[in-house]
Amino acid sequence: MRQHVGAVERSAEHLFLPAAKAAVLRQRLLPRARESAEELEQLAAEAALVELALADGLDEEGWAALQAEDGGGGGEAGTAVEAPSFDFDEAELSWGRKEAKAKLGPEEFRAWRKAAKAAAKRGD
Repeated sequence: MRQHVGAVERSAEHLFLPAAKAAVLRQRLLPRARESAEELEQLAAEAALVELALADGLDEEGWAALQAEDGGGGGEAGTAVEAPSFDFDEAELSWGRKEAKAKLGPEEFRAWRKAAKAAAKRGD
């Protein structure tokens, strides 16, 4: 899925895709692709926990302890849910606020704003 995200990010480089369509493609698909990649990574981590629990023959108490160690639980009651992280390249960080707001979803825009602010501080 991360390769899919990379392909969508590089869509402007494709010769067969006009720049305007590449921008629309990135605007619509990139947030969904990143979200799906995060969900799949979390699912893979949970599957590894289940595999470990089955291999060790853990009971309910052991399973709960294993989940607590990992911080897992998939957002069940009593566990913290991690906010998705977004990686922005130099070109994306150089966008203006209006351009970023037009190209990104609300959650991704908030992450971009924080990343752009941090990049500006590093540049000063």
